[in-house]
Amino acid sequence: MPSTYAPIRAFAVTTGHDAARGAAYAGAVQGLLSWWDGVELWLSGLGFVLQTIIVIPVVLMLAYGIAWVIDVILRNSIRVLRCLRLAERRLR
Repeated sequence: MPSTYAPIRAFAVTTGHDAARGAAYAGAVQGLLSWWDGVELWLSGLGFVLQTIIVIPVVLMLAYGIAWVIDVILRNSIRVLRCLRLAERRLR
């Protein structure tokens, strides 16, 4: 099944190791896009109820994961700010 995405082209000509790394990256991205295109076509071919049964758990897991990451970042930021305030008070 051909991909609907345009081929990835580099913006600058590179040589040596950078060219090989860029080509490998472009190949990996093209592979990911082809896989996603197949998943999208498979999912769009299902009925609405089946789409909902498949998509809702995935969306809920993503939302939970994003909320957890934000919670960890905020918790650590608050902990650092409290330590800085304590150090500032001790210096006074």
